[in-house]
Amino acid sequence: MGIAMKEKIVLAITILICATIFIGSQIKQTMPSMPEDTIIGLIQAAERHNTPAYLSLFCDEFKVNLEKQVNHMGKEVFSRLLQENFKNLTGIALRHKRQASDDMLHLSVEFIYEGYDDMKSFLLKNINGDWKIKMITDDDRLM
Repeated sequence: MGIAMKEKIVLAITILICATIFIGSQIKQTMPSMPEDTIIGLIQAAERHNTPAYLSLFCDEFKVNLEKQVNHMGKEVFSRLLQENFKNLTGIALRHKRQASDDMLHLSVEFIYEGYDDMKSFLLKNINGDWKIKMITDDDRLM
Protein backbone atom coordinates (compact mmCIF):
# COMPACT_ATOMS: atom_id res chain seq x y z
CA MET A 1 0.00 0.00 0.00
CA GLY A 2 1.41 3.34 -1.02
CA ILE A 3 1.81 6.48 1.08
CA ALA A 4 -0.96 8.27 -0.85
CA MET A 5 -3.42 5.45 -0.13
CA LYS A 6 -2.53 5.47 3.61
CA GLU A 7 -3.08 9.25 3.73
CA LYS A 8 -6.50 8.82 2.09
CA ILE A 9 -7.46 6.14 4.64
CA VAL A 10 -6.33 8.33 7.56
CA LEU A 11 -8.27 11.28 6.11
CA ALA A 12 -11.39 9.13 5.64
CA ILE A 13 -11.19 7.84 9.23
CA THR A 14 -10.69 11.38 10.55
CA ILE A 15 -13.75 12.62 8.62
CA LEU A 16 -15.79 9.67 9.92
CA ILE A 17 -14.78 10.40 13.53
CA CYS A 18 -15.60 14.11 13.18
CA ALA A 19 -18.98 13.32 11.61
CA THR A 20 -19.80 10.87 14.40
CA ILE A 21 -18.92 13.43 17.07
CA PHE A 22 -20.97 16.13 15.33
CA ILE A 23 -24.03 13.90 14.84
CA GLY A 24 -23.78 12.68 18.43
CA SER A 25 -23.74 16.23 19.76
CA GLN A 26 -26.77 17.13 17.63
CA ILE A 27 -28.71 14.13 18.94
CA LYS A 28 -27.85 15.01 22.53
CA GLN A 29 -29.06 18.59 22.02
CA THR A 30 -32.44 17.43 20.71
CA MET A 31 -33.10 14.76 23.34
CA PRO A 32 -35.46 15.85 26.11
CA SER A 33 -33.91 15.99 29.55
CA MET A 34 -34.87 13.42 32.15
CA PRO A 35 -35.94 14.39 35.68
CA GLU A 36 -33.03 12.38 37.04
CA ASP A 37 -30.62 14.59 35.06
CA THR A 38 -31.73 17.54 37.17
CA ILE A 39 -30.84 15.76 40.43
CA ILE A 40 -27.42 14.76 39.09
CA GLY A 41 -26.88 18.31 37.81
CA LEU A 42 -27.75 19.63 41.27
CA ILE A 43 -25.03 17.54 42.89
CA GLN A 44 -22.46 18.33 40.19
CA ALA A 45 -23.10 22.08 40.39
CA ALA A 46 -22.72 22.00 44.18
CA GLU A 47 -19.51 19.96 44.03
CA ARG A 48 -18.04 22.37 41.46
CA HIS A 49 -19.00 25.53 43.39
CA ASN A 50 -21.07 26.55 40.35
CA THR A 51 -23.80 28.70 41.86
CA PRO A 52 -25.26 29.90 38.50
CA ALA A 53 -25.58 26.29 37.28
CA TYR A 54 -27.13 25.29 40.61
CA LEU A 55 -29.69 28.12 40.48
CA SER A 56 -30.54 27.33 36.85
CA LEU A 57 -32.01 24.00 38.01
CA PHE A 58 -34.77 25.70 39.99
CA CYS A 59 -37.91 27.59 39.04
CA ASP A 60 -40.67 29.78 40.41
CA GLU A 61 -40.73 30.96 44.03
CA PHE A 62 -38.15 28.42 45.20
CA LYS A 63 -35.60 29.88 42.75
CA VAL A 64 -36.43 33.44 43.79
CA ASN A 65 -35.84 32.52 47.46
CA LEU A 66 -32.50 30.86 46.65
CA GLU A 67 -31.41 33.91 44.67
CA LYS A 68 -32.25 36.09 47.69
CA GLN A 69 -30.09 33.83 49.88
CA VAL A 70 -27.19 34.11 47.43
CA ASN A 71 -27.49 37.91 47.36
CA HIS A 72 -27.69 38.04 51.15
CA MET A 73 -24.69 35.81 51.94
CA GLY A 74 -22.65 36.23 48.75
CA LYS A 75 -21.79 33.71 46.02
CA GLU A 76 -18.61 32.44 47.68
CA VAL A 77 -20.26 31.61 51.01
CA PHE A 78 -23.28 30.08 49.27
CA SER A 79 -21.15 27.89 47.01
CA ARG A 80 -19.06 26.70 49.97
CA LEU A 81 -22.24 25.76 51.82
CA LEU A 82 -23.46 23.86 48.77
CA GLN A 83 -20.23 21.93 48.53
CA GLU A 84 -20.29 21.23 52.27
CA ASN A 85 -23.84 19.83 51.99
CA PHE A 86 -22.70 17.16 49.55
CA LYS A 87 -19.17 16.66 50.92
CA ASN A 88 -19.76 13.19 52.41
CA LEU A 89 -22.25 12.02 49.78
CA THR A 90 -21.43 8.50 48.65
CA GLY A 91 -24.42 7.84 46.40
CA ILE A 92 -28.01 8.53 45.50
CA ALA A 93 -31.00 6.27 44.92
CA LEU A 94 -34.13 7.30 43.08
CA ARG A 95 -36.94 5.74 45.08
CA HIS A 96 -40.35 6.88 43.84
CA LYS A 97 -41.45 8.72 40.74
CA ARG A 98 -45.04 9.66 40.04
CA GLN A 99 -46.72 12.11 37.72
CA ALA A 100 -48.30 15.07 39.54
CA SER A 101 -49.79 16.69 36.41
CA ASP A 102 -49.04 16.94 32.69
CA ASP A 103 -45.93 19.02 33.31
CA MET A 104 -44.99 18.11 36.90
CA LEU A 105 -43.84 15.04 38.77
CA HIS A 106 -42.79 13.98 42.24
CA LEU A 107 -39.42 12.30 42.63
CA SER A 108 -38.21 10.82 45.94
CA VAL A 109 -34.44 10.70 46.20
CA GLU A 110 -32.38 9.00 48.86
CA PHE A 111 -29.07 10.78 49.44
CA ILE A 112 -26.61 8.29 50.90
CA TYR A 113 -23.93 9.84 53.11
CA GLU A 114 -21.20 8.30 55.23
CA GLY A 115 -23.10 7.04 58.27
CA TYR A 116 -26.65 8.12 57.38
CA ASP A 117 -29.23 8.50 54.63
CA ASP A 118 -31.43 11.51 53.87
CA MET A 119 -34.64 11.21 51.87
CA LYS A 120 -35.90 14.26 49.97
CA SER A 121 -39.01 14.71 47.87
CA PHE A 122 -38.64 16.87 44.76
CA LEU A 123 -41.47 18.45 42.83
CA LEU A 124 -40.15 18.93 39.30
CA LYS A 125 -41.72 21.04 36.57
CA ASN A 126 -41.11 20.57 32.87
CA ILE A 127 -40.34 23.95 31.30
CA ASN A 128 -39.68 23.81 27.55
CA GLY A 129 -38.31 20.27 27.80
CA ASP A 130 -36.10 20.91 30.84
CA TRP A 131 -37.00 19.60 34.29
CA LYS A 132 -36.67 22.30 36.96
CA ILE A 133 -37.02 21.95 40.72
CA LYS A 134 -40.14 23.69 41.97
CA MET A 135 -39.92 22.47 45.56
CA ILE A 136 -37.84 20.25 47.86
CA THR A 137 -39.24 18.78 51.08
CA ASP A 138 -38.13 16.19 53.61
CA ASP A 139 -39.45 12.73 52.87
CA ASP A 140 -40.08 10.66 55.99
CA ARG A 141 -40.17 7.26 54.27
CA LEU A 142 -36.82 6.21 55.75
CA MET A 143 -37.63 7.21 59.31
